[in-house]
Amino acid sequence: MLRGGPEVAVTERVVVSEVAVATSDPDEALAFINETYVGARARPGAGVGENFRFELSGRATARLQVASYRYTRGMSLEQDPFGYLMALAVTRGEVEVGAGTERHRGGGGSAFLCPTDRPMQVAWGDDFAASLFAMPLEPVRQWAAEQTGIAADDLRFTSMRPLSSSMAALWRQTMSFVTSQLAGPDPAAASPLVEQATAEMAAAVALTCFPNTTMTLDYVPGAGRVAPAAVRRAVAYIDEHAAEPITLTQLAVVARMTGRALEYAFARQYGTSPTGYMRRVRLEHAHQQLQAADPTAGATVAEIARRWGWSKPSAFTAAYRQQFGVLPSHTLRS
Repeated sequence: MLRGGPEVAVTERVVVSEVAVATSDPDEALAFINETYVGARARPGAGVGENFRFELSGRATARLQVASYRYTRGMSLEQDPFGYLMALAVTRGEVEVGAGTERHRGGGGSAFLCPTDRPMQVAWGDDFAASLFAMPLEPVRQWAAEQTGIAADDLRFTSMRPLSSSMAALWRQTMSFVTSQLAGPDPAAASPLVEQATAEMAAAVALTCFPNTTMTLDYVPGAGRVAPAAVRRAVAYIDEHAAEPITLTQLAVVARMTGRALEYAFARQYGTSPTGYMRRVRLEHAHQQLQAADPTAGATVAEIARRWGWSKPSAFTAAYRQQFGVLPSHTLRS
């Protein structure tokens, strides 16, 4: 992780340090990289001495680090396993990354997670720029354990690439947000609560965007491994907002766990998915309204069905009969 530079003035709270480097000397740039990143072995690319420029600016707290890099000539490096979570987002140029048998190439807009348990190789071409994010790995493990039930030591990220292009975009947006929290003469992250919340958000998004063992059922074993409070938060949200559109993403944010882990938790506790649970709750509301409705005043099954999300009365009738054992028309007339 970046070694701290001069401290940015903050008021008696979280210390935010700042570092800035700019040099046209390739040897100085190589020395900075090799000294800053323990286990890094950087080498210059062809023609590195011609109009070379290396620039870095970054800020950091004990929990969060962000930095922007620019290189005008190609370089490559080998890196021992990181003892922390570190991700790279390319803003200009191209980069090749590899670890073991995994190899990827990406240009502007691509994002990669540096492996925490394997050596990696990185090579970039001329006119390359990127942003970096880093945070200690232990808080990520603790967050995964608290929110998904996985044992902290079992958390492993299994690929350097995000799950999809939309997840890559989400990760880039998260890096931008963290950068904004550390920016300015009075950074928002100087507040201990803001720093903690920002770190927890970054950990949650990393667990959502990059493949890891919280997404595998084998690593979320046994009833009760998912924190019951997380499921209760999702259930309470469904109960309160049953008449509104609710997405799995919203529930995952409320529960403070990944969508996949939330689905596993509902399957274990309720025998259905979050969507299936929402359907049950909405059927119960429809059942109560059918009981209270007056068909002589114009109340209809179709109207109540639409109110609770069924556009086809036949689909509503089938679901209602399965849950309550009678036709909705019978309940309305009773």
